[in-house]
Amino acid sequence: MYVTTRNYINLVVYIIISVRMNICYSVKTPDPNKFVGTRIIGGYECSLRKTEVNTQFVVALTNYWGQHLCGGSLLSPKWVLTAAHCFDRTWTVYVTDAFTRRSCVKSNGRLIWSCAVHDIRDVYIHPEYSSRSLRNDIALLRLNTLMYATENIGYVKLPEEYIDGDVSDKCDDGRIIGWGVTNVQSKRIPLNLMCVDLRIMSYADCRKYHKMKRTFICTEPSFLKDSCYGDSGGPLTCGNILYGITSWGRDCASGFPGFYTKVDYYLDFIDYTMKNNALQVFGVRFLIYIVSLLFYYYNL
Repeated sequence: MYVTTRNYINLVVYIIISVRMNICYSVKTPDPNKFVGTRIIGGYECSLRKTEVNTQFVVALTNYWGQHLCGGSLLSPKWVLTAAHCFDRTWTVYVTDAFTRRSCVKSNGRLIWSCAVHDIRDVYIHPEYSSRSLRNDIALLRLNTLMYATENIGYVKLPEEYIDGDVSDKCDDGRIIGWGVTNVQSKRIPLNLMCVDLRIMSYADCRKYHKMKRTFICTEPSFLKDSCYGDSGGPLTCGNILYGITSWGRDCASGFPGFYTKVDYYLDFIDYTMKNNALQVFGVRFLIYIVSLLFYYYNL
């Protein structure tokens, strides 16, 4: 058997494409008018320094032109947790930490391109995510360049185990964190990271407003404080633990609860994706190595 160089190259390309199609999804961009996200209404500026309340894990997802799209939570140097619906349309997305973003936003709200941004290597959307019902609205992003912990960058803690009951039993008030307009009429994204504190409701109380599954948690309805359009994927924390991912709601501060993906429900998905991905990366390299050996052997 004789393998030509051209056939060898085609074989390698085919293997790489086939494997990557099985382990990740395309990087996509959200529709800012489709869902409600963490445009903080009635909130306050978060501290980006190390305080008793950690916000250093919060990252911004932007498009190629530096426009803000979504929020996310940094789990480790190479993993970000966010909402799956942030990727309902194909696009290129970059990740920036909150401290860098504050010093790099221009007057029009876009990032200066020369600032430190991290491109996304792979997006892992929950296999049972539904864009219609927003069930399983969760995704993991693997960064192409690592974001190491510094004075301004940190990581968030996940719940240790599945909470068989109400999150509200463990935590009364949740903190929603993100960038966004501070009133409904404005479309200008603020320079600083914003926070708002809202009471986490019980599952029974949430179902009075929407027949949701236990894959969601919700926060109290308010006419003064709320999340708003366009900045989904950001965190809902309590005691520096990530309990929710901003998913959906109705009009801003309209007296309707905000709904958040219940993180502890997806601990197995998160753990499996992060661990299994390492094996898959090794698999790609191993296949390339084997093909290279075959090429060398048959061309002796």
